[in-house]
Amino acid sequence: MTGSQIIRDLKISVYELLEYGRLLEVNLKDPKVEISNQTFQQIKDLHNNEITRDRVFEIAMTQKADVIGAFRDDQVYKIPAKIKWFGNESTGGDYGFLEAPVLGDVFFHYDAVENIERANLRSEKFVLAELPKNDFEINKKKSASKVLDLEAEKDIFFMLHCFSRIFRSATANLRNYNEGPDTILEQFHKNIHELQFDIGETERIYFTKLVLQLIREKYIPYKVNIHFERLIRVFKSENFTPKNKEEIDEITRKFILKENYNFGEFNFVLEFRNFCDLNIDWELDESIREVSPEKDLYYWWSKHKLNVPVVYILDNIIEKVILTPEGSKNSLDRLSEEELNELFRKVFQNILNDQENRYTSEQIGGFVKLSFDFNKSLDLSLLGEERLFELWNGEYIDYFPVNAVRAYLKNKRKEELESEKDTLFISVKRAREFIKKLDSQHLRDLVASIALDDDKIKTPAQFAEIKYLFDNLGRSKAEEIGIVDLALEYSNEFYKLQLFIADFTDNIDYDEAVLYTGILESKKQKLFFKKLIKLIEEKKLQLSLEDLNRVITIDYETSEGAREIDGVGLDFSLSVILKILNDLKSKELTKTETIFSIVASQIKRPSDLLVIDGFFDSCDGRGIIEPKEKSPGDDAITQEFRTVKSEKRKPRFSTICDGRKAINRATGEPSLCQKSGKEFWWCENDKCFEIARKPHKPLHWKDYSLADILRVLEIEYNENQYEKLLGIINRANRYFEHLSCRKCNKILKPADKDNYGFYRVSNFQCQDKECEEHNNIIYLSHCANGACQDIVDSRDSVKCKPEGYHQNCGWYICNNCFACCSSEKISGRVNAYNFSGQEYKCHTEGHRDKGILCCNKCGEEMTEKEQHGKLYKKQLDWFIEQKENHRNIVKYGTRRDGKWWFIWSQGTFSFEDFRKHLKNLYSTGFNIPDYNILENTTQLIAEPYRENNAPVFICSSCDNIYKTTDLEEFDYARQNSISKYHNRIFTNQNVE
Repeated sequence: MTGSQIIRDLKISVYELLEYGRLLEVNLKDPKVEISNQTFQQIKDLHNNEITRDRVFEIAMTQKADVIGAFRDDQVYKIPAKIKWFGNESTGGDYGFLEAPVLGDVFFHYDAVENIERANLRSEKFVLAELPKNDFEINKKKSASKVLDLEAEKDIFFMLHCFSRIFRSATANLRNYNEGPDTILEQFHKNIHELQFDIGETERIYFTKLVLQLIREKYIPYKVNIHFERLIRVFKSENFTPKNKEEIDEITRKFILKENYNFGEFNFVLEFRNFCDLNIDWELDESIREVSPEKDLYYWWSKHKLNVPVVYILDNIIEKVILTPEGSKNSLDRLSEEELNELFRKVFQNILNDQENRYTSEQIGGFVKLSFDFNKSLDLSLLGEERLFELWNGEYIDYFPVNAVRAYLKNKRKEELESEKDTLFISVKRAREFIKKLDSQHLRDLVASIALDDDKIKTPAQFAEIKYLFDNLGRSKAEEIGIVDLALEYSNEFYKLQLFIADFTDNIDYDEAVLYTGILESKKQKLFFKKLIKLIEEKKLQLSLEDLNRVITIDYETSEGAREIDGVGLDFSLSVILKILNDLKSKELTKTETIFSIVASQIKRPSDLLVIDGFFDSCDGRGIIEPKEKSPGDDAITQEFRTVKSEKRKPRFSTICDGRKAINRATGEPSLCQKSGKEFWWCENDKCFEIARKPHKPLHWKDYSLADILRVLEIEYNENQYEKLLGIINRANRYFEHLSCRKCNKILKPADKDNYGFYRVSNFQCQDKECEEHNNIIYLSHCANGACQDIVDSRDSVKCKPEGYHQNCGWYICNNCFACCSSEKISGRVNAYNFSGQEYKCHTEGHRDKGILCCNKCGEEMTEKEQHGKLYKKQLDWFIEQKENHRNIVKYGTRRDGKWWFIWSQGTFSFEDFRKHLKNLYSTGFNIPDYNILENTTQLIAEPYRENNAPVFICSSCDNIYKTTDLEEFDYARQNSISKYHNRIFTNQNVE
């Protein structure tokens, strides 16, 4: 059953259905929605009750009239309407039809027309129609009993009714009206220019006639476009007589006492009375209160001063006080002291109970200010830190809520730590702007409050707050207002050291600070050392190398005790740096073995840090040369070159810049590149034209390198010696990268040893008994190829497979240069076996000496294949011939150098067949850039830029291919390391 069916079955109107729905508290606005049988039965029961049915019908007709704009007068309804057409020229008919909102077409006969000439009954003319009660309420076919000229209407109540509708639309949502300096009529006045396009002809004329009749003055222009403002001025003019006032009082009083309740219309009439200085007496007060729904009582009380008992509207007053506290002042003046106390208590309790944050800080702040105005005491601490901060920040309260501000700053710090990159800048900017607005006393209060948490600044959490404050304020500002000195005064010795490292002060008691170095985390240990070097360079501190050596004289027990604070001890990078400084001062070069010994001596537990860093310039790309573009008209024969950084050509292993300056041995002068005439450095057997090593000024002291420290301490050293030292550090760090268990991340320990003395040790194991890798032997060693800098790790490498011998006879293959066994190394192993009385049962001739490369994926010996030979030529000719016809060639073309390229599709080939074809093409010499991307179903196949007769090596057991001419995989340094080790194979290959 739907609403439409109920209307048909019960023969009722939509308005009656809606009223039944209102009585049953059921939404029946959509007549197409299904209605339950229970609801339908309840509607029938109500409809069968005669009293209820009549009351519902009366309300429904009132609503219908309100929608249409009709006015009921005894047994007729007055409706503004428009002539649709009148008269029939062919038949001479004296009838026509009107158009009325909602009602549709209304029939009228000329006999019903009054005061309008036949000639003036034109289409689109506005008229006033009177419909008998039955025609309006019941009959489907509507017929007007009278058709009147608008200007002939004299019923003052009808005029009030018409204009009140305009007023209602101009002041919509009056129940939510925010009290303030503007009256409702002033709001209406502001909107009149917009409204004048919506006001119909009827309303314009009636409002004019209404004003004329009320004040009995004839000089007001009688026009449709009369201006509202001018009319208002007339009401307040000297011509407004007591008699006018009496007439208005009588008319408006009768309107309220006679009319059915309509909020908009009643409000207009009361405003109208107010305009004419007419008070609301007890009769009107009582009448309006009796007919008003509860939801409107607050408005009548607050706006028109009706005498409504506060108990009925207390909830409304509370809501208004919270939502618009400033606009509530005038209303609150009408309450007794007892009522005010109850009101403020309830409003404050509502705010405290607000778990959903319905109230804004502006609303709460306005209420707090209101409490000050009425001398009501509130315990604002109950609001919590966040709301207290908002009140202070919004300038609603004067005192500084230090704990609330601290909570806000902690939140901002957490927010920044969790922010994504794109929102971090905004978060930091807001925090910085806020902190810079704090005055010096606020900042001093914050520092003192942080310190008083624990008598002194002596916990990481306290220091984090201080540092965040200073970071956003800036050192110079913090020093200027004296809060750095205040923080130092409140800090213990360790956190004084922290303030020194964070660069908020240069004051340091070195003798005291050096005792706490072991407590610092590794990064800060290095920053502490660099800050000392900075102050030495600036002549603010006088320390010798002997003084600096004291940094690492802290004993192990003290370091271990301090470790309990944050889980770290002294970083061995500092130990290595100080050893290097002392060695260079003594004109010695620190050996690799010495560095390993220093590290091993300081490693006491598997969780210790393994890396030497913080004092070296990281490689930022290889410096390469490229030709400069010539200017138009430049006929110079000599080509000039510029240096650019290439990430693509970045060295494979050198994480720190260890390039060695190319020197002419005969002259001792820098060697120059034959192509460009520029100086260069050797880096992993390849040229670099711009190294990353640069001197740093004190302003950038955090970037100080070992070279800067040598310069500041005035320790002389040989540049070549220093470059060799950097190479040693790089090799050591590469080795350390492999010295951790990949399951539990703890440091591997040399097998069969009680300590971490891992220099010249090859077998390691994880010492964590809970780890699944516990006691598995891991082989680690530098590559046997002196030209290669890779580390051989049994977790990443496979063993070669000497033909005719057990697989355990194999040697691990280097993944960079493919070095494995050589006769020389095997001979050393044979001697070791003989020396220990064991029998050697494996091969004696190494793969290197046999001129064989082994597959680093499966260990099998690889077969050599010619590049760019007859098969390559034949394949290329086939591609060129078939480029337009073969379905697997989806695109083709030539490069600027005239060489061909093709897009080769998998098409109907199986994956295995497609890879087989690619492998064959790749091995004969074609360039296939994405060869190793197995999921690609199309591949670019192209002629190489330069044909090279270097062989290709193919594994018959797996898909592996060594194509050393592929520069994407084999850069110059890697090619050099391969060719120098495998010299039996690459006898003629020499890469610069």
